[in-house]
Amino acid sequence: MVKKELIDYIRTYVNKGYPTSYIRNYLINYGYGADEVDNALRYIEQPAGKSVSFNIAPMLKFIIPIIIVLAAVAFLIPTVMLKTPSQSYPKGNNDNIVIAPPTNVEVPEPVVPQTNSETPVVDTPINVCPANCDDGKECTRDYCSENTGLMCVHQPIRPCCGNGACESGEDKDSCAKDCTITSLSLWDQIEAIKVQASTDPSVARKACSIIDAINFRNRCYSDVAVIAETESYCDDIKEGSDADSLKWKCYSNVAKAVQRNNICDRINDEIVRDECYMNFVLADDYTVCDKIINEYQKQNCNQLKNIKGIMANQPEIIEQPVE
Repeated sequence: MVKKELIDYIRTYVNKGYPTSYIRNYLINYGYGADEVDNALRYIEQPAGKSVSFNIAPMLKFIIPIIIVLAAVAFLIPTVMLKTPSQSYPKGNNDNIVIAPPTNVEVPEPVVPQTNSETPVVDTPINVCPANCDDGKECTRDYCSENTGLMCVHQPIRPCCGNGACESGEDKDSCAKDCTITSLSLWDQIEAIKVQASTDPSVARKACSIIDAINFRNRCYSDVAVIAETESYCDDIKEGSDADSLKWKCYSNVAKAVQRNNICDRINDEIVRDECYMNFVLADDYTVCDKIINEYQKQNCNQLKNIKGIMANQPEIIEQPVE
């Protein structure tokens, strides 16, 4: 016996484009019997109109007399109470269908993947994602959806306490295990931060800030600025009696590392600024001669510039072979 509600349910989702194989597996997994589902599928797959065909001609010889009798009764009796049957049954091939009363079990609709980024994505059993995308790392968001091609994606969560990096928004109070290097000496801490600066200077810069010793912290800032080739990192050097001189030296080192003499212009100390310019003079960059304040160093710069010009104008001397 096939339940009408089951037939209607299957027909609804066939019309929505769901494969019958998916609907069958879904209903069986939900608790319906395989035979019951197969019978329902066979019923809805019958050609339209096959289940309600009637041959009226043979029945006319019975219908006409009945109509005459009913007409006579209606004429003789003013009011006839017609009692309707308590239950009616469809004809033809529908005789095997029982319109069952509603059951306590509701058949849920197949789950459709959501496109809203704020709604968790639930995969349908059609071309499904892996059952578990967990990579075992607490600092990644693991998910899979149609948008990822039904493949697992492991998106880093930042900041995340526990990934070994002291990130923006973290400090030694909120994430001690990332922002405190208790097992290393100060020298080793600085060396470890220098290595980190080559790959993630912003994190290395943050790591410098948690060093308690001011001199070591300032040295750390200077190292990160040079490795990252970013002179603005020198501005982190603010504390300590020699903070200004360390900052000017930091500018000078960055200028030399990136070969940009205009960074020397940021140095307020004339002596350190002239030393910064002289690094470029020694590299044959004489465009800085007029910027040098110290007269002796400026004179040396111009002399070297003139010598360089004279040598450039000298004809090339070709040595003759000795006979």
